[in-house]
Amino acid sequence: MVSCWKCWTESDTPSKHVINYTTSDGEVAHLHMQPLGALYFNLLSNTYEDGIGTITFRRDITTLYKYMFEHAHLTSVTLPESVTSIGDGAFKSCEKLTLVNIPASVTHIGSSAFSCCNSLTDIITTPNITTIERHTYSGCMGLTELIIPEGITTINAYAFHGCYNLKSVTLPESLKTLCEAPFWGCDNLETFSGKFASDDGKYLHSAGTLLAIAPANVTEYSIPESITEIGNYALSGCKNITNITLHDDVTLIGEGAFYNCESLEIINLPQSITRLSAMAFSECHNIKDIVIPNSLSTIESLTFSNCHSLKRVTIPKSIKSIEDNAFNGCVYLTDITIPESVTTIGSGAFYNCRSIKDIVIPESITDIDEYTFHGCQSLESITLPSSLQTIGHKAFFYCHALSEVTIPEGVTTIGNSAFAHCYQLSHVYCKAQTPPTIEADIFLEHHADFKIYVPIGCSESYKSAEGWSDYADAIVERNSSAN
Repeated sequence: MVSCWKCWTESDTPSKHVINYTTSDGEVAHLHMQPLGALYFNLLSNTYEDGIGTITFRRDITTLYKYMFEHAHLTSVTLPESVTSIGDGAFKSCEKLTLVNIPASVTHIGSSAFSCCNSLTDIITTPNITTIERHTYSGCMGLTELIIPEGITTINAYAFHGCYNLKSVTLPESLKTLCEAPFWGCDNLETFSGKFASDDGKYLHSAGTLLAIAPANVTEYSIPESITEIGNYALSGCKNITNITLHDDVTLIGEGAFYNCESLEIINLPQSITRLSAMAFSECHNIKDIVIPNSLSTIESLTFSNCHSLKRVTIPKSIKSIEDNAFNGCVYLTDITIPESVTTIGSGAFYNCRSIKDIVIPESITDIDEYTFHGCQSLESITLPSSLQTIGHKAFFYCHALSEVTIPEGVTTIGNSAFAHCYQLSHVYCKAQTPPTIEADIFLEHHADFKIYVPIGCSESYKSAEGWSDYADAIVERNSSAN
C-alpha cells in the first residue's frame, strides 16, 4: 500500500478528474464512504480534495460509489469524462438537485441513483445507457411529463414508483422489456403513449398481457377482450377502482396484480383462470366476498392477506394447497370451509383471522404448520383430524376463546407455545397413550380450571415426560365417557 502511494505524485494532473457542483446552502457536499471507511475509499477511488464547489481526485474516478452524495444539498453536478458508472443511490434524496451533467462515457446508472430527487424535471441518461434500473427515479415528485429516450431497452421494476405528479409517459420504440410495477404509486398518471401503449392510452400491454394501467380517476374497469393475462402488479395501487370486470378468456392473474387496490369491492373470478398468483389481492381492504374458481388447485402465498373486509370465501374441492399467509390479516373473515381435497395448509395461512369462530381441519391434513391460526381470537371450536401428526410452533397462539381441544392419537410433536395465551382453554383431551414430544410453554397462561385428560393408565407417563411434567397437577385420567 505504501509503494502505491509513492506512485501518486504531486505532478499528477487532475483536470479530467474533477467533480464540479453547486449547493443550495454554500456548504461543502459531503461524501459517503464505503463500509470499510476512508482506507477502502482511498484504495479504490484514490484520495480526494474537496472545497467549495469541487472535488478533485488524484487519479481517475470511474465510479460514483453507492450513496456517495445521499442527502447532500446539491443543486447541480458536473461529472468528469473518466466516470463510467453511477452507483446505487449515488444522489438519493438530493432534493434540491436540478441539473446533472454526465459524460457519454457513463454506461450504467444504479438502482435508486436519483430516488427522491424531487427537483428533477427530467431523467438523467446518455446515449450509451440502455437500462433504467429498479427504483432509479422512485419518488421524484418533479416528474410530470416523462419522455423516455430512444435507446432504452429495459425498464426495471419500480423504476418510477411513487412519482405522484407524473401525468403522462411516452415509451420508446427501442423498449423490449418492461418489468413489474414500474409506475406503481403514480396515482395521477393519465395516459401512456409509444411502445406497449393501447390506442386510447389508458393501459400498457404486450402479447395479450396487461402490463399497467393509468389509474387517474378510474373507478370501474373492464379488462379489454384482447387481454388474457393480468401481469404482475398490473393494477397495483389503483386506489380508486371499486369494480373490475374480468371476461371469460382471462387465464392468469399475476403476482400482486391487484395489490393495494384498497377501494375494490366487486370482482368475479371466471372459471377460465388457471392461476391466481401470490399476493394477487393483498391489501384490497374492501372486498367482502370471494368465490375461488374450481379451475384452481392452489391458493398461493399472501393472495388475500390483509383483505380486512373479507367475510366469505368459497373454496372449491379442486383446491389442494393453501399456502403460507394466504388469508393473513383477514380480520372479519367468518365464513370459510376447508374442503377435504386440501392436503397442505401453510404457515400463518389464517394468521390474525380474528373473527373465525369454528374450523374443521380435513382428514387429509397431517401437519398444522407454525402460526397457522395464530391470533384467531374468536376461535371457539377446532376439530383436528385423526390423521394429524404435528402441531407447529404457536399454531394456536392467542386463540383467546378456545375452551377445549382434542389432540388426536397420531400426534407425535407439539411445537413451542402451540396453545399459549389461550386464556379460556380448560379441557385438553390427549388420545395418545405415549405422550407427544412437546416444547416449552405450550399451554402458557391457560384457564384457572385447566385440565389435561389422558388415557386410563397413562397419567404417570405423562406426568414424568419432559415438558408435560410442568403441568403434572393438571393431568388426570379420563373415564370411558370422556371426550
